[in-house]
Amino acid sequence: MAEQDNQLLEEVPDVSSKSVPENSLSSLVFTAVILAVGCVFLAQSITIGSQAAVWPRMLSIALVACAALRLILQASRYLVGRGTVGMDGPAGEAQPGGLRALWSGEAAWRRLFTTVWLVAYCIIARYAGFGPTALVFIPVYMWVCGFRKPLWIILITLAALASYTVLFDTLVSVPVWSNRL
Repeated sequence: MAEQDNQLLEEVPDVSSKSVPENSLSSLVFTAVILAVGCVFLAQSITIGSQAAVWPRMLSIALVACAALRLILQASRYLVGRGTVGMDGPAGEAQPGGLRALWSGEAAWRRLFTTVWLVAYCIIARYAGFGPTALVFIPVYMWVCGFRKPLWIILITLAALASYTVLFDTLVSVPVWSNRL
């Protein structure tokens, strides 16, 4: 009898260690928020009257297009009935894909950090310049995301900044290493 109980306990899935299904309600809401943020960035990039607006405009258009496509795909899966309700179950137990699953554990910390970090990056880059800001932000973000080999962090950061410099300073004549955006 005790052996059966142990087998039953082993078969119960651990909700806290699973990721949120892509077609859950909470995932739909998160994608809708990303789409809204992309629209705000696109509207702001349209007001920039210089050549420096090309890159932010391209990024925001790509963000809006990808988020819209993802939202359409997720919504169609959700409406077909393949998704979960995305709310907490009886007695406050978290269901797979529920709101508690979205904001629990290490993944929630990374989502929150990514959001705050990108907003801070955008604000600081406006005043300090893209290059100097990226020189600090890229390695710290890589460390938070789990990269632990300092040599690779340095090499990837330098490679990214070198490619940005060649692309923008040389080819497009947009200053990467100054705050003249």
